[in-house]
Amino acid sequence: MVTLTLHVSNITGNSITIKCDDQLYIKDLKRIISDHFDDLEPYLFRLLHNKVELSNDELSVNQIPIRDGDKLFYLNKLNPEVEILLEIKRKMNIQLNWSRDIKLSEWNRIEINEQTESKFKVTKLDLEWLQLTGEIPKDIGKLTKLHTFIYE
Repeated sequence: MVTLTLHVSNITGNSITIKCDDQLYIKDLKRIISDHFDDLEPYLFRLLHNKVELSNDELSVNQIPIRDGDKLFYLNKLNPEVEILLEIKRKMNIQLNWSRDIKLSEWNRIEINEQTESKFKVTKLDLEWLQLTGEIPKDIGKLTKLHTFIYE
């Protein structure tokens, strides 16, 4: 096990230095970074190393070519509403067509208001009859325009 010093910055110049061991998973590194910045959820930002996104949260630092003293960058994702819904999908194991590759207006069981100027557009979420288990993630409360939620 090796201890690394990593420098993490964003485009506005906010930065932190993290000391971690090379066994640390990317998902845990993201959590450490999000804990240092107010209101930053680990699923709402992209973590980059040498212009490559560290997107596989199940990899550890030693499985990627990160060295002591390296600089990482984080960028906020463009559509926080999409990221919140994808996190809900992951936590509840929802088997629908929700994906970053599909326009939000084409996602199954979601209604949006295209007329609003807000970045939050989802007004209805219908998860009835999907036989979902587990708790409803508290992330759903971040969907500020949601007024109808149907859940079995």
